[in-house]
This record gives sequence, structure tokens and C-alpha cells, in this order.
Amino acid sequence: MKQYVWTGLYEAALFETDDKKLPSCLEEAKAAIDRRVTEIQVEHNSSPEELRAMTSALHILQVLRTGLEKRTS
Repeated sequence: MKQYVWTGLYEAALFETDDKKLPSCLEEAKAAIDRRVTEIQVEHNSSPEELRAMTSALHILQVLRTGLEKRTS
């Protein structure tokens, strides 16, 4: 994946193995993506590639969150 401002936090969430730390990693990654989306809306400076990457990342973060909820409930 190409490196964007938000990808470091996204990758941290992907590779976090501690279920106690995972919720905050998921929130930080989603917040970083949300900030970038806001930036794009204001500045109109995105590429179709980044938009696809963010859409995919948000989907995967949701899958991780759902898996965590199933494991911890």
C-alpha cells in the first residue's frame, strides 16, 4: 500500500494483537482517515487511488471491530 498520512495508524491497528489495545488503535486509525477525508473535502487534493485505499481501510477497520466485539462479548 502506498504510504499516506493515515496509513501508519491504520497499519498499527491491523497488526495489533492485544485485544485491550485494539479498540484505541481502531479509533485512532478511523480518526486519521476521517481527518484526511475532511482535508480532501476542503482542499480537493486527493487521488482516486487514495480514495479507494481509504474506502478499503474503513471496511477492514469495521471487520476488525466486529471480530473484536465477537471475541470479547
